[in-house]
Amino acid sequence: MADRPIAPEFTDADDDLMGVPTIGRRSQVVTPPAPPRATEGKRAWFAFIDPYLSAIAIMLIAIGGMMVYSTTFDWSFQDFGSSAAIFFNQFRWILVGVGIAFVLMLIDYRIWKRFAVPLLLAIIGVLLAVLLFSDFRFGARRAFLNGSYQPSELAELVLIIYMAAWLSAKNARLGSLVRGLLPFMTIVGTLALLVILQPDLS
Repeated sequence: MADRPIAPEFTDADDDLMGVPTIGRRSQVVTPPAPPRATEGKRAWFAFIDPYLSAIAIMLIAIGGMMVYSTTFDWSFQDFGSSAAIFFNQFRWILVGVGIAFVLMLIDYRIWKRFAVPLLLAIIGVLLAVLLFSDFRFGARRAFLNGSYQPSELAELVLIIYMAAWLSAKNARLGSLVRGLLPFMTIVGTLALLVILQPDLS
């Protein structure tokens, strides 16, 4: 009686992965892949950084810093005795912003969808507080802490987060005027009106 052929151990998909056909051969012991090295883990940690986007951000920060210095050096010298005092104050806030950006890069962006509505309500409240309690400077009420913090800047980011969450949740209703366009116009119009009332059109 002829020997019964031994069934192959791997499937076709496994054969393609191994690169070696198994039909007609006896089963082989597959060596498991070696664990990734520490350098690969470090490389994967930096993989989420977009070099082109980072280069654009650095360029915009540099141009913004030059604009701040070129437009405030005389004012800074007259009020603070140094032509670069206002620039260095701006530079400190740039460092704070860069640090916060690195922290936020480590957070999964999908988590912000849960906080879209509370963030929107909070920023509306802060924009209302600006109109009532902020410092009156240059004929307008648009900032706290002697002009150091403008809530309208944060409102831009919050609006983007809310719009993204809103569009992803109501994508089937975007063609409706009542359920799609009107609520969207109301939300954006409310934030825009609060900013116009400050006024902060810079």
